[in-house]
Amino acid sequence: MRTAVQESIDVIGLSILSGTHLSICQELMDKIAEEDIRDKMVVVGGIIPKRDVNRLKGMGVREVFRPTYTVEEIAHYIQSEVQKKKTK
Repeated sequence: MRTAVQESIDVIGLSILSGTHLSICQELMDKIAEEDIRDKMVVVGGIIPKRDVNRLKGMGVREVFRPTYTVEEIAHYIQSEVQKKKTK
């Protein structure tokens, strides 16, 4: 979190293959709230069951990239969202 604040990052991205995505994301979102950096976009990718996507989004994760997404689609999404934020 310290680096996210110091470097003024726009996006925090996680790639999770271990099946622990719910607990890791909850811990991350709690830390983001504690640091009051809710303006940072959080995206998650990996082997994430479809049934968990809405739970993750409910925690505050902006987007969940399952294995069906290409790297190009993920990059385009992130670039588009960052650009939208910067033009506000």
